[in-house]
Amino acid sequence: TAVFKTSDSVSGADITSGNIWGLYPSNSSSSCDGNAITTTLPATQYGVPNTFDKNIFPAVAHSSSTNLQFYNVCGGIKFNLAFDDIKKITFRGNNNEDVAGEVSISFVDGVPKATVVNGAKEITLTPKTGATFTKGADYYITLLPGTFSDGFTMSFTTTDGSVAFFNYSEGEVTIRRSIFSRKSNLDVYASFGDERQPNNVIYYTSKDGTIITPYAPDVFGANIISNEYVGGRGVITFDGD
Repeated sequence: TAVFKTSDSVSGADITSGNIWGLYPSNSSSSCDGNAITTTLPATQYGVPNTFDKNIFPAVAHSSSTNLQFYNVCGGIKFNLAFDDIKKITFRGNNNEDVAGEVSISFVDGVPKATVVNGAKEITLTPKTGATFTKGADYYITLLPGTFSDGFTMSFTTTDGSVAFFNYSEGEVTIRRSIFSRKSNLDVYASFGDERQPNNVIYYTSKDGTIITPYAPDVFGANIISNEYVGGRGVITFDGD
């Protein structure tokens, strides 16, 4: 929850109309017809360590007065990385779903609903500053709410031009408004090859995708903090080498 004030001016005619709309952050390409706001969720997004880039997380309001309550429009993925040489990340639904683009935002049952006008099928995320993403810092990819019926695929490009893919196809994935699913060390699930394996990670495979549980939580000399089987590979992550 945040409280903020605007320094923008509106005319008296607008204030007395009884149909006041607000968009944050505002931009010159947006418009409002009195029933909905049309704006764009960028398909080219920028990562800022441990927060949002101010231009990729829209919020809207609709009121009969200038007392506006803003609601988040989008959701997405919050993640961090295990490697320090990732310079670009892409996200795409496996069934060619719209993930960004021009949308019309109305209010349905008191909350915003985004309807795609001119969609984009892929989002590209690059660092806002610097050549690479900061290892261990949290980043966000902002997505339109919706369901990826066959999962999604993300690619990770390194500074030497290597590209690896993380394909999540275990089932449908639903992006909900104002909710961000979190994944630590997301790049270790991509198919870079074991030569890039971090010292605090063990990879494994099982015939039927069963999670293999070591007989003790500290059997390798460090404590297990996660154990998942995703994208055809098991990943055990420890709190030390």
